[in-house]
Amino acid sequence: METTALSIKQIAQMYCVNGKHFADLYRNKISGYADWCEQELGCGFYFNADNIGPYMSLDETCLSNGEVWTFLTNKDGHGGKGTLAAAIPGTKSDEIISILIGAMEKSGASRKHGA
Repeated sequence: METTALSIKQIAQMYCVNGKHFADLYRNKISGYADWCEQELGCGFYFNADNIGPYMSLDETCLSNGEVWTFLTNKDGHGGKGTLAAAIPGTKSDEIISILIGAMEKSGASRKHGA
C-alpha cells in the first residue's frame, strides 16, 4: 500500500510529462473540477453530503495569489472519487463551522450521518 503522498508535479516527472500540462489536464478533465466548480460554487463554497463518512480530515491550503481554502475530505476515499466533502474559502474556524453546519442542515446530512 502506498503511504507517501506525491504531488501532480512529482508524478509528471516520474513519467517524463510536462508537470503544468499534467496538472491542468487533471484539474480540468480528470478531477471533474470544472463541473463541480460551476455547479456548486455559486454559493461561494462546495459541499457534498454523500462524501461524509466516519473518518474525515480537515486541512487548508493556499491555492494561488494568497487565496487560502479549507478542505474537508473523507479518509475512506483515499484521494479518489468520493473523497472531497467540502471546499470552503478561508480558514477562520467559526466561519468554516457555520458554513458546514448550514450546508449539512440544508442537505439533511446531519440526520443521515448522525452528526
